[in-house]
Amino acid sequence: MSVFTVIMAGGIGSRFYPMSTNQKPKQFLSLFSEKSMIRETFERILPLVDQDKIMISSNSNFEKLVKESLPEIFDRNLLMEPVGRNTAPALGLAALVALRRDPEAIIVSLHSDHYIKKESRFLNVLKNGLKLAEEGRIVTLGITPTYPEVGYGYILRGNAHEACDFEAYEVQKFVEKPDLDTAKSYLDTGNYTWNAGMFIFKAQQLLDEMSVHCPELHEGLMELNSKIDTPQFDEVYSQLKSIAIDVAVMEKSSNISMIPCDVGWSDVGSFYSLFQVHQG
Repeated sequence: MSVFTVIMAGGIGSRFYPMSTNQKPKQFLSLFSEKSMIRETFERILPLVDQDKIMISSNSNFEKLVKESLPEIFDRNLLMEPVGRNTAPALGLAALVALRRDPEAIIVSLHSDHYIKKESRFLNVLKNGLKLAEEGRIVTLGITPTYPEVGYGYILRGNAHEACDFEAYEVQKFVEKPDLDTAKSYLDTGNYTWNAGMFIFKAQQLLDEMSVHCPELHEGLMELNSKIDTPQFDEVYSQLKSIAIDVAVMEKSSNISMIPCDVGWSDVGSFYSLFQVHQG
């Protein structure tokens, strides 16, 4: 079994305009140090994943920016989309590529523009997540909420995994971004976490779940698999169903586990959240 990471880096960070633009999106900006956010994400995961197993999923228009931030990245680990098709096709492609190198591959999916303050604790959470993924669970990280945020989706936890030597739960359901009163009620129950969109899964298992819950996308990915290294790749990828991984799989599967974590996380989704991070 090999552990891969895919760093999602295809967004344009529109809420950070004019700092973030189509020519240089947020993930390529240096907001917390002299390093770009994608560089910080790359270095954060290095203690857990070999450098040659770190993949970058991005738009082909950003390939130069990716290489400028990560000059040591291997070309075979650059998953450049000809057109954005949301997170499910991007993760499906990452699964196909990882499986070519190891049929037992496990993937840690991270975002290139998230802030993590408590990095050692974060790595420990990922290690625990890998244990669950080895057992056949798809794992998501649930961020312990600190206030009633209306800009995030939430995760309602179900039964605890009693056999684990760390805190983990079945996912009862994913819920959409709430209004303020609903968000307050979520915090009052203590049973909800923020959905940070970070996942750990066996590559083959993700594809198997897609075949059940999103067969149209799965069919397209199977066609894509024979075209990855051919001139037809762009055309086939562009025809894939555009859909988020939450909608395609996570909200429908009964095989999702959640590990709650308090790691000083922020998606840095606005200038206000950037201010909060710098103040905190």
